[in-house]
Amino acid sequence: MEYVLLLLLFLILAIAYDFLNIRIGKLLMYIFSCLILILLAGLRYRVGGDTSNYMHMYQYIPSNPIELLDNINSELDKREIGWLIFSSIIKIFSDEFLLFQMIHSIVVNTILFIFFAKNTTYRFTAIFFYTFILYPFFNFEILRQSLSVCLFVLFGLKYIEKRKWIKYYLTAVVCLTFHISSVVLFLIPLFLGLRKISNIKIMLLSTLIYASGSILGVYLISMINFSNAEALIVHKFFNYQEYQLSVIGVLTTYVINIFLPYLCLIFLRRNSIHTKKSLVDYLVVYIFISSISSVFPMLIRTVYFVTPVYIILLVEIIYSIVRRPGLFLLTRFFLYFKMLTIIFLLNSYFWFVKIEDTNGEIWLLRWVPYYSVFSMKVSPERESLLNH
Repeated sequence: MEYVLLLLLFLILAIAYDFLNIRIGKLLMYIFSCLILILLAGLRYRVGGDTSNYMHMYQYIPSNPIELLDNINSELDKREIGWLIFSSIIKIFSDEFLLFQMIHSIVVNTILFIFFAKNTTYRFTAIFFYTFILYPFFNFEILRQSLSVCLFVLFGLKYIEKRKWIKYYLTAVVCLTFHISSVVLFLIPLFLGLRKISNIKIMLLSTLIYASGSILGVYLISMINFSNAEALIVHKFFNYQEYQLSVIGVLTTYVINIFLPYLCLIFLRRNSIHTKKSLVDYLVVYIFISSISSVFPMLIRTVYFVTPVYIILLVEIIYSIVRRPGLFLLTRFFLYFKMLTIIFLLNSYFWFVKIEDTNGEIWLLRWVPYYSVFSMKVSPERESLLNH
């Protein structure tokens, strides 16, 4: 229920401040929205598949960062040093995981809200998309990678635009100390070189890569042991039942991760938008990472580095369409609501996919029901899915 109310709230705010262009209280409501999402994640109790793993790991992290060099044990030796230092510094002030997840929530959500505010006028629609596309992953699941993504959007994008390559690659190194998926940041400048390729060549090349990977990727997946969060992302990306090849799953994934971004790319190349033109180039990165991930499943998570940019571009496209002259207000609203609904449905269908090797539980159980630290209740159904 909490998530439904939040989505309705952000939808109403998007209609009021972005669609109807009401200005009264706009900044205050934006800050309030950020605060709500911070508290929802910061005050959760055992919500999220990988949250329990991080809670378990936290007890082994020393409260003195210097001790990390001498006390790396089997529980920590596979974790990145930047993440361990970050956690250790927080633990200086409290051994309770509550403080850690609150600070993590503040950092992640504040940075992303600042990013949306700087790059689009339609910031409430952006946070509406963020709530169901990225929020549960960044705050309940992939906690390490979400910090890397935030560092990239806060510093990396700026350094690429200004061609300050030393600073950019230093940022990439720092991101790598939080999560290994950040290795893709060293390749993004190379991917951006593909922006000069024509639309038709991008379509043909990405489709060819995806088609070949859809055949090989399933067999590669069966050979790799994924973590809970990684398995969820794999399932979201491929939409396979029991990881078996499905024609419907392949086509659905292709439409969501390649064809739709490709249509956005064509639109943005032919029409002017209010945000920075340089951000459009990251759609090419998004398309090729998605297609290559079908060949190398371990790259699936890397698409999240450019997903905040993709959200910005989706928002800009929607408003450039509904604000075209000659449309009646009712027609504008119908188009607006229709596009929001389609994007929501395309990005939420996987919530209801059954988890393999269970009694029919769906992925949504990892986040529903929501319990806070005030009640400290646990969901038996969710606990049965967790490692710790």
